[in-house]
Amino acid sequence: MFKNTGWTLTHLIQAPMSSERFNAGVVSAMQKKKILGVTSRYVMVLK
Repeated sequence: MFKNTGWTLTHLIQAPMSSERFNAGVVSAMQKKKILGVTSRYVMVLK
């Protein structure tokens, strides 16, 4: 998408977020399935 508009990705930064964003139902389902949940946001630097 960015290449088509002339932008070039220079940096991709991952910023982890608190697991408090999961509600109790999601946490319970993840524990039953033994799934590790990670929440993060990405910052893309383009030029």
